[in-house]
Amino acid sequence: MASSDLRPSSSSQGCTFLRALSQYERHPQLRNPDYLAPKFLSPAHQKLMLAARPWWAKAVLRKVSPGAYFYQISRIRFGDEALLQALEDGVKQVLIMGAGNDTRAFRFEREILKAGARIIELDTPDSQAWKTAKVEEHWGGLPGHVSYVPIDFNKTTLEEALLQNGASYDPEAKTLFFWEGVCYYLDADSVDKVLAFVREASPAGSSLVFDYFQKAALEGRTKPYGAQKVLKRGPERGEPFIYGIEEDEIERFLKKRGLKLIRHMAPKDAARAYLCDENGRLLGRQHAYLNLLKAVTSPKT
Repeated sequence: MASSDLRPSSSSQGCTFLRALSQYERHPQLRNPDYLAPKFLSPAHQKLMLAARPWWAKAVLRKVSPGAYFYQISRIRFGDEALLQALEDGVKQVLIMGAGNDTRAFRFEREILKAGARIIELDTPDSQAWKTAKVEEHWGGLPGHVSYVPIDFNKTTLEEALLQNGASYDPEAKTLFFWEGVCYYLDADSVDKVLAFVREASPAGSSLVFDYFQKAALEGRTKPYGAQKVLKRGPERGEPFIYGIEEDEIERFLKKRGLKLIRHMAPKDAARAYLCDENGRLLGRQHAYLNLLKAVTSPKT
């Protein structure tokens, strides 16, 4: 089926558009590392990209979803660093949960193959069908080092999805799990099931990279930059935000689920690390309601 006949999720396409738009940035620090994002734009977003001037598109985005454009830069850089570190540490398996139009399998193909690692991408059937159609369109076929597994996180467990699709997941191999832009759309039970899988179906020392919605912002107890707009837009596009974690309880939250916090970046920390020039001057304002983290699995008792 041609990609033009498929409909990826609105959140996935929205994120892809933000990453593609930043390729026009003059300052290298504001140019999203995902230089392949333009290849995965929908026809509508391609037309918008061609018709709109970058400054105008960014102005509209500031009104519609304040700070999302710059957050995409921070999140991609945070994840890219984690991937390269994991490959250096000998990880042989990378599981991307809710992959969307993630391009790390291509941007880091040389490093992945050199490390003898494999990628397993999981996503909803529609989004994944769109993704694989685009991959075949631009690369002439699916890469041998990537397995594509369809899943509905609210209806199917990771074990079921991996077994049903013969993804050759090895529970004894040290694994890097990516879970970006997903958990805040899931219910609490689904979140716990995913974290239980990470803990139980991988050896100690495997790592997990994900972002989460600050619970205080989700519930309206705080109003960080960008939160009110996005909380209103979520239900309008059929993807409401329903799950959050208390910032000051994140270490205890992870420990309770067999995970140890390694790195935790609040929005201001991410902006300082990824959105400043060589003189420390802030170049862009990301939204302030999503936090980034990296955790590792603890030894089983």
